Amino acid sequence: VKRWFLLDVMIVTVDWTLMATTIGGEAAGGEMEGEDPSGLARLGKVIRVARILRTLRLLRLMKLRHIFFAIQERIDSEVVFILVGTVKNLLVLLFVNHVFACLWFLIGIMDEGDDHWVFYYKILDTDVLEKYMLSLHWSLTQFTPAGIEIHPRNVFE
Repeated sequence: VKRWFLLDVMIVTVDWTLMATTIGGEAAGGEMEGEDPSGLARLGKVIRVARILRTLRLLRLMKLRHIFFAIQERIDSEVVFILVGTVKNLLVLLFVNHVFACLWFLIGIMDEGDDHWVFYYKILDTDVLEKYMLSLHWSLTQFTPAGIEIHPRNVFE
């Protein structure tokens, strides 16, 4: 309540406003005749600002760092201290691999055609979990000496 409440309220307000605008536009039957096209441009800017505000939520991760330091200061056992450090490193590694997996999939679906890995290996026909696990597996194999049968299909990938 102390630090993040105002930021959370701003972000949720923007999200709810965008949802209400979208639902209101759909209920009215979409774009009406004589509607000002500059209103759509303004809506695009509002959406961009909303995305920026949502990314500000990531600032909360800075608080996580202080929590880890506080936990490490209270640990008297060397074994537990090493275990906490190992868990922290594993979480960072998983987070980095998650980001790379998402970017790898995004790059794969940018354009259509058989020259992208997603279309070549027919990944789009699978469910979301399988898409994510394949992308995460590829990402993990880039950090380890393991291999995977999915390879980049063009220079951009």
